[in-house]
Order: sequence, then structure tokens, then C-alpha cells
Amino acid sequence: MKAGGETWTGVTFNAEGEIITTSQDLGNAPLVDYRFADGTSGQAWVHGRNDNEGLALLRPIAAPRTYPFLSFSSEEPQRGDPMGLIQFNGISTAPDLQDTNIAGLQET
Repeated sequence: MKAGGETWTGVTFNAEGEIITTSQDLGNAPLVDYRFADGTSGQAWVHGRNDNEGLALLRPIAAPRTYPFLSFSSEEPQRGDPMGLIQFNGISTAPDLQDTNIAGLQET
């Protein structure tokens, strides 16, 4: 995603294309540009944000379609469970994809 000169990542979590991401890189931008790994790109409105938690919810403004997404689970992960990590390092134009494992949980 890009807005106000910043670049960062997020996750599409449903077929409608809603994106959960961090809020700190948004600044005051009401609109962000996004690009999926398959090259599909577009724009999304900031639909909601909580700067205390550092989260933002974005919704695409394109015509309705089915988006690729990662579904969330309501089950608590267990120590040692596999987990994918997506990180934008600021050097390359694509995020790094890493496999890791859950080391522990912290409740807030």
C-alpha cells in the first residue's frame, strides 16, 4: 500500500476486499493505493482506524468483485504452530515472505 509517500503492507481478510493494516503510515490520508501480489491494483478508502491500537480498516472503491483473501481464525494459536510473516523491508518493491512458528502468546 502507498499513501502520503509511505509504503507498507496489509492483509485482505474477506472476499469483499476489506484490508486490515497498521494506521501509523496513513498520516491523514483518506485514500490509499494498493497492489496485490498478482499485480492487481486499485484504491481503497480508510473506513475506520484506531490509532491507540495502531490498526486501520480499508475498503476498496472499485466495482464489487471477489478478492483473494486470507481468512482469520477464531481459534487461539498454539506454541509451535506454523505462521506466515509478511514484512516490507523498505529496500525492495515487494514484501518479504517468511515462514515462522508461534513462540508464545501475550494477552492485552
